[in-house]
Amino acid sequence: IGLLGRAADKGGLQYWAEEINSDKLTLEQLRAKIVNTQREYQETLGKMTSQQVVPILYQRLFRRDPAAEGLKYGAEGEGKRVNADQLVLHLLAGARPADQKVIDNKIIASNYYTNTSKTNDYETSKLTVK
Repeated sequence: IGLLGRAADKGGLQYWAEEINSDKLTLEQLRAKIVNTQREYQETLGKMTSQQVVPILYQRLFRRDPAAEGLKYGAEGEGKRVNADQLVLHLLAGARPADQKVIDNKIIASNYYTNTSKTNDYETSKLTVK
């Protein structure tokens, strides 16, 4: 949800889950693969500065803009020194209770979409996390 801004398509989820379950990849390696090799990421967040990425991640994860200190941390401070996949983890770890509720609801909606969708349509999958 944070890195691609959408729910997983069923085929992609099954493929990556198998890679992790068969010990071919760790979860950290998967996140790095998304950042380093997925065209969908590279053509969006991968082309942006950390100043541009941080507000997008906040919207994707929590449906809100970052407070000044969150923007500063992500765009200028410690958050600038890590890849976007690690920044997503940091943001989630620091989520307020209201933020956690938003991300929990996005996960429920995304899982529902992934499990019930008859299509792998990118535009439709993005709607599930808004």
